[in-house]
Amino acid sequence: MKLFTFLIFLFLLTPFHESEAFHNKKTPYKKICDSPCTKKDLKGKDFKHADLEMANLPKANLSGVNFTNANFFKAKLPGAKLKEANLHGANGRKSDFSGADLEKASLYGANFSGSNFENANFFKANLEKASLFWTNFKGTNFQGANLQGANLFWTISSKETDFSGANLEKASLYESQFSGAHFEGANLKNASLRLSRFQGSNFKGANLQGANLKRANVQGANFQGANLQGTNLQRVNFKKADFSKATYDQCTKLPFSEEVAKQKGMIKKIKKSRCPVTSSYKSLKIFS
Repeated sequence: MKLFTFLIFLFLLTPFHESEAFHNKKTPYKKICDSPCTKKDLKGKDFKHADLEMANLPKANLSGVNFTNANFFKAKLPGAKLKEANLHGANGRKSDFSGADLEKASLYGANFSGSNFENANFFKANLEKASLFWTNFKGTNFQGANLQGANLFWTISSKETDFSGANLEKASLYESQFSGAHFEGANLKNASLRLSRFQGSNFKGANLQGANLKRANVQGANFQGANLQGTNLQRVNFKKADFSKATYDQCTKLPFSEEVAKQKGMIKKIKKSRCPVTSSYKSLKIFS
């Protein structure tokens, strides 16, 4: 296991893990300004395949801009306005978007691994299949956002980080720090939460059907009314966690006996179909 993790670590440090446009000679990056780029107002412009590598655009107005497959490698855009901007397939590795407003922006399939999104706003944004590992999400707002199939492993957050109402189906939150984060009403169906820390996190009313929380730390977490049917809770630290009115079925891998589950106020549902057979690494999508 340690060797496997180390090999992944070496691969992710290579310069080859870029966006699709980075290797597409037919659509090279376009210079939109001389380096260092310092333009402040680019609202509504079309900068498909644009090159903003190491650009310095604090508080720039980029709302509605088309940045499809653009290059933001090591760019600095703290406090920038990117409301409804299109960053589909963009490469934003090691960039700084702290405090940026990305409400309803599209980052479908984009790669922003190793970036800083502290206190950023992704309200109702589309981050489906985005690569967001090794990223700072302290105080980030993901309310109502679509993170289906996104990679958020090895990330850090804070008690102000808010995923309430977000769609995290089949997302990977593997071995990350989400203590105190909000997941109320979120969809985490078939998501991977293995080895992550969720001390004091709030999963009230969340859908964790088929999710994998094996060896996660959920000490003091709130699972009131959560859907835990088919969820893997093996070897989790559940001390002082609240499972009242949470539902489970015969496919749920509980960390305690059914008698204890009853004492904790959990409700058992009967699953008519067979329990699915899943792999330990099925939800860990590293090279999407």
